[in-house]
Amino acid sequence: MAVVGSDAGPLYQGANYWPDRGQNGGLPYGTLGEGWGSGSTDYSYFFSPYEALQARAREDRTEIQWNFDDFNLAQSVKIANLTDVALVFVSAESGEGYITVDRNEGDRNNLTLWNQGEQLIRNVTAVNNNTVVIIHSVGAVDMESFAENPNVTAIVWANLPGSESGRALVDVLYGDFNPSGRLPYTIGKNRTDYSADVLYYNDTVTPQVNYTEKLNVDYRHFDSKNIEPRYEFGYGLSYTKFEYSGAWTQQVGWADNSWWGSSNAWTGLPEWLFEPKYEVSFSLTNSGNRDGHEVWQAYLEFPRSAGEPPKVLRNFGRECIKKWDTKEVNFTLSQYDVSTWNNEKQQWLQPEGKLKVVIGASSRDIRQAVVLN
Repeated sequence: MAVVGSDAGPLYQGANYWPDRGQNGGLPYGTLGEGWGSGSTDYSYFFSPYEALQARAREDRTEIQWNFDDFNLAQSVKIANLTDVALVFVSAESGEGYITVDRNEGDRNNLTLWNQGEQLIRNVTAVNNNTVVIIHSVGAVDMESFAENPNVTAIVWANLPGSESGRALVDVLYGDFNPSGRLPYTIGKNRTDYSADVLYYNDTVTPQVNYTEKLNVDYRHFDSKNIEPRYEFGYGLSYTKFEYSGAWTQQVGWADNSWWGSSNAWTGLPEWLFEPKYEVSFSLTNSGNRDGHEVWQAYLEFPRSAGEPPKVLRNFGRECIKKWDTKEVNFTLSQYDVSTWNNEKQQWLQPEGKLKVVIGASSRDIRQAVVLN
């Protein structure tokens, strides 16, 4: 096994050496466990990917060769060419603006991987047809240079894993634990796919943001513009498979709540808005050969006349289901869930027209749909 990339390595100067984690990650500092800034916290302990892989290798007598120097491409290629599998660790990080890391004053300057991560992947995959890319990142990155590379046999989005970084990763890589994580944002194919870009202004310019996108941010933006993402909001894989079936709904609240009176949008919301309006049920079956968790997601599709995004997330849940078992999933939608603010009447009202709830494994992987009215 080849382990390449500085993001695999231990935090050389100690997990808490740099104030507010301002340099934890990237050559020569080691793997990325969290972003930097006042919201960071001290580690009580830290297991890097390399340390956890070495511990596992001692158990099953796997030979590991490693190179933590991102810029010594020749060495990475050399060891990748001699091994059955190559694990390439790459990262991208950010934090608060009072700390500057590698000319990134807080926020990232772009969507690329740090420490020439794309080039590292390109060189390793040229000599090893079983390359696994592990990404520690604060957010979406540009993955187009390797996402469809046939020699990349897996991509692990490890995010910001914290103290158990290495051991958690090894559990997933070796199949000891069945993952169920889901993306909390959309990863686009192109920089121009996103609804906003980095503001490249100097300090003397105050940018004006008009929010013309309204509610169409992240997956709602991609849906409204019919943009195909690389990986959509809510996406995630498992070592088993799940099937959705039998969605149905019934109304459990008043058909018309408008007579309960108006509410000022700026003074809080009345309690009746949060009373259940609809009950929704569906069946979830684990059709694979392993126990696992499925994260189902329920989105609402409002009538076009309501001016809402194509669909909006209204509920989700994580269900543990043993192999071959089926579970009945139930949830409710409140009056608030199915309402929009009516400027003319100054009330929260359910729009007229067809209202549909769609249920699936991600914002783009819809399995069931049912009309509410």
